[in-house]
Amino acid sequence: DGQTHSKNSFTVTGLPAGYTAVPVITGTIKDAGTEDNVIGSYAIKLGDEDVTAQFSNVTTKDGTLTVTKRAVTMTSATDEKAYNGTPLTNHTVTVTGDGFVTGEGATYDVTGTQTLVGTSDNTFTYELNEGTLAGNYDIEKVEGTLKVTENTNAIVITADDGTWMYDGQTHSKNSFTVTGLPAGYTAVPVITGTIKDAGT
Repeated sequence: DGQTHSKNSFTVTGLPAGYTAVPVITGTIKDAGTEDNVIGSYAIKLGDEDVTAQFSNVTTKDGTLTVTKRAVTMTSATDEKAYNGTPLTNHTVTVTGDGFVTGEGATYDVTGTQTLVGTSDNTFTYELNEGTLAGNYDIEKVEGTLKVTENTNAIVITADDGTWMYDGQTHSKNSFTVTGLPAGYTAVPVITGTIKDAGT
C-alpha cells in the first residue's frame, strides 16, 4: 500500500510469574517481499526494576514481516464499427484488480488500429511512472479487440434521365446520382444505355 509497516507485538516463554520482558523491536518493511522483524534489544523487569542481568539463558527470535504484491490487470478497450474508410482506434486502458497505490501508476501507448473489415488486437505498451516499482505488482496485460464490420448502408446509384427529339443519332447519358456513400468516397458506374429511335 506504499506505507512502511512494523509490528511491535511479541510473545515470551519461560519467564517466572510476575516478570515481564520489554523488547525493542526494530523491523520495518515497505516494498513487496520479506524482512526480519528484528529484536534489537530487550530488558527483563520485575515491576519497574531492571533485572536483566539475573537471567543467563535468554534467546531472541526475530519474526518475519511480509508484504504481498498487488494484482493489477491492464486491459485495452474492445471496440467495433462499420467500415467507413477511417481507422478504428480506442486509446482507453482500464486498470482492475487491486489497482495501483494512490500516487503510483503507469502511462500507456495504445497502437491498435483497424481500417478494413476484420479484427485485430488493440495493442499497447506501458511504462510505470517514476516511483512505481514493478516488484510491488503482479501485472497482467490484456489486449482488447478492434472489429470493423461490412458497411450495410443502402448505397443507391441512379442513372440520370435523358430526353431528345428524334434526330437519327444514337444518344446516351453518362451522368448519375449516388446516395449512401461515406464521406470522401465516390462511385464510378459504367452506364451502357443508348437510344436512337423514338421511345424509351
